[in-house]
Amino acid sequence: MDAEMGGSQGWRIKGHDPAGSSAEIPFGSFTDFGGYRVAPLNGCRGEITFQPPARKGPPSFTSGDYWKGTIYYDTTTNKLRLNTGGANWVDLH
Repeated sequence: MDAEMGGSQGWRIKGHDPAGSSAEIPFGSFTDFGGYRVAPLNGCRGEITFQPPARKGPPSFTSGDYWKGTIYYDTTTNKLRLNTGGANWVDLH
């Protein structure tokens, strides 16, 4: 796991895809797991939002309900998607 801190702007988490190889992980192969953003304006620090990860497609690990209830932003279709169990993803808009 790796965390990118944005100072007062928030933070994001990156990690290795569970479906990937068990070999040594190259530095550039981490996947964006999403993160939290805070409002950059003075007096708005209480406004915090989760920014879902941006991907070209759904995560590849589909064992059971591992991803159930999670969301990601599909950059290929420009859709926010929700996992309803297994490999089933539905568009939210």
